[in-house]
Amino acid sequence: MIAFSIIGAAFYGNRGAEAMLSTTIGILKKEFPEAKFNVYSYYPEQDKKILLEKAMPFINIFSYKPIYLATIFLFSSLLYAIFDLLKLNILKKILPLSVKSMAESKAVICIAGISFIDGREKFLIYNIFSLLPPLILKVPLLKFSQALGPFHNPVNKFFANIFLPRCTKIFTRGNITHSYFEESFPDKNFYIRADDIVFLYEKIFSYSIESNGDFEAKKLLLKNLKLNEKTLVGICPSSVIEGYNKKIGVSYVNIVVEIIERLIQKGYTPVIFPNATKNLTSKKKHNNDLPLIQDILNGLSNKELSDCICFYDVLNAKQIVELIEMLDINVVSRFHSMIFSLICSVVPIVIGWSHKYLEVMSLFQMENLVIDFKNITSVFVVNQVETSLKENDKLTAKINKFLPKSKESAFLQFKILKDIINL
Repeated sequence: MIAFSIIGAAFYGNRGAEAMLSTTIGILKKEFPEAKFNVYSYYPEQDKKILLEKAMPFINIFSYKPIYLATIFLFSSLLYAIFDLLKLNILKKILPLSVKSMAESKAVICIAGISFIDGREKFLIYNIFSLLPPLILKVPLLKFSQALGPFHNPVNKFFANIFLPRCTKIFTRGNITHSYFEESFPDKNFYIRADDIVFLYEKIFSYSIESNGDFEAKKLLLKNLKLNEKTLVGICPSSVIEGYNKKIGVSYVNIVVEIIERLIQKGYTPVIFPNATKNLTSKKKHNNDLPLIQDILNGLSNKELSDCICFYDVLNAKQIVELIEMLDINVVSRFHSMIFSLICSVVPIVIGWSHKYLEVMSLFQMENLVIDFKNITSVFVVNQVETSLKENDKLTAKINKFLPKSKESAFLQFKILKDIINL
């Protein structure tokens, strides 16, 4: 039996991570129909609850929560490696199934969207600990396309130099990330450029339950609005951007409210939706944009609310893609909402915080549509929307021109994986 282990993502929470996870499984399932998948999740209980019944025979969910990872999983991995070295196979049987499953995998695939980056040292410990078990167990470890670096901070640089070259292969997601590697790692044998795997996403790659709320009714409403020649402008906010704006004393909520108000005044229909969702009662904003959307809605008048379409629900990746397909343009702050827009040939106006946005949009010669979060104003964003709508045909043609190349680049990861595991 062929088995693959996947770390760095979950079905629950950030739906961009869900799309990365679902795409990885979906592509490999096409290549290896009998394959089993071990998903090491930081939301294991929630993932088990939302996993579709059709996926249960070939997807196993294991915990990769920080405390469990740093204690039981890591210690058990060390024991497994010792028992294996001493040929004490009978003792390996007493170890957790999660560790045995990883050890017996053909490869461990890390699909963290971003790691080992200056300024995010609070995540560095988890970045390190997540790589330790596969390195200890000597399973081929690949970091699928992600943003990494820069490596100028002494702490980040020190640990990046220790752990990243020990990976079997790292795929740099864009030219900026790749330049950081060329600057810091003269040995180029362990890394190569490849575009984000979500460029290969298909709606059939959906393994989580869908929202059973009013999604279909609102989707029908969007369809009717388009038939009536209304211009639908997506608004996909991000609690991450909100946090960064708070640090510089700027109200992201107020800016988004003003953007929506200005769009309505100009006759457009704003379509507000999340790209990261937990349950409706959760107030935590990590990997969850629903509380942020509620704050935005609270800032709108009843009349303005009636002029918007708001998807306030626990949508999965498939539903978000179906929604984006109906938009004329999409104002996004979530990275994979940007990717979803590109694969749907919908022009994204991007409010970003990292080089990861710019390096992807530059692949489509649309880096001018990326706005740094520190520079956003409602006037500038709405002006950008209007300008882009006037050039929509031209911009859409650009997307359609470069999209096949990004798909081909993304698929390179699976070709190289296949070569590494000799299948």
